[in-house]
Amino acid sequence: MGLSYLVGTGNRISTALNVKIQDIDFDEAVIYIRKVKNRKQQIIPLSASLSSVLIAYLQIRQGDPEDYLFCSDTGTIGDKRTYQQLVADYNKNMESIKQAAIYSDIPLLKNGY
Repeated sequence: MGLSYLVGTGNRISTALNVKIQDIDFDEAVIYIRKVKNRKQQIIPLSASLSSVLIAYLQIRQGDPEDYLFCSDTGTIGDKRTYQQLVADYNKNMESIKQAAIYSDIPLLKNGY
């Protein structure tokens, strides 16, 4: 879920971890970013696809409006290092998939297809 959010918004991990449930306005299709690196609040668009993913996530996750969107098991703000590792693992897996796709095409090229 966190990866979908990062890709869908372009937020830094530390910015994403500071988003609270109440910062997402599904009716107006925006996300209010209140705590960012440059200290200026931002309003970013919420795409329909990310909105659908977030709604499904929140139905499972539940929580109060004041809760962090991405929290730890104890309900506190999520750990930056944990999310950095998730992104690194995802990138590593994607590289493996790309390599497998490249190698799977080689026999087709040798056979003239």
